Amino acid sequence: MDIDGLMMDYNKVKELVLEKLVSEGLLEEEDAEEFGDRCQILLYKGKWFSKWFDKNVKVEQNEVKLKESYYMRVIEMREKESEIDRLIRRTNGDG
Repeated sequence: MDIDGLMMDYNKVKELVLEKLVSEGLLEEEDAEEFGDRCQILLYKGKWFSKWFDKNVKVEQNEVKLKESYYMRVIEMREKESEIDRLIRRTNGDG
């Protein structure tokens, strides 16, 4: 399995969806950029997080096969920045 290639594809899809939401007027450009930076794609195998997997994934097929499969999630790497925090960061020259 080409994990690097899959990750590039998943991230491109994330970018395209955000661009479409902006072009349709459903999301502000700044919010799309913030989401793109804050949230990342995680690719994992069921058995890598077996305790979480057992608790959160409904098993309808062969459990061993499911744990050997790969899954994709969008995860938050940090909490969404409040308007006040964003203003403070910008006035301090941090972006």
